[in-house]
Amino acid sequence: MAKIQPKSRAKPKPRAKPKPSMQDRIGNFIPALVSWIARIFGSLLFLLILAFIFGDGLPELSNLTTKELLLLTGFFIMMAGFIAGWFSQLYGGIIILAGLFFFWSVNIIKGGKVWLGPVFILILISGIFYLASWKANKGG
Repeated sequence: MAKIQPKSRAKPKPRAKPKPSMQDRIGNFIPALVSWIARIFGSLLFLLILAFIFGDGLPELSNLTTKELLLLTGFFIMMAGFIAGWFSQLYGGIIILAGLFFFWSVNIIKGGKVWLGPVFILILISGIFYLASWKANKGG
């Protein structure tokens, strides 16, 4: 009579994880790239604006007109958006675009000018990048 060997109770070896496909690697890379582009672009604009503030100095608030005070408020809202963008791309983008819209609206209503200048296009692009970054990291 043949001896029956008891079955071993050893755990099976875990299977190796399959390597991520190129599509998966690119899919994870793009949101991170967009996030860093938004942060770097926003930081460079923030530093550019700070250079102008420190170079010219802040004006004395008591000497400013109502229009200038409103424009300064919109400007500081945009600056707050650049800082908020480092912590939350959604809030950073919303605050930047809200400040830009406020600044632009005051400029049209009080000054009659629609064109603000090329730096404000860069600020608009920065706000859009923050929102695109939030959307890309959210997954759609």
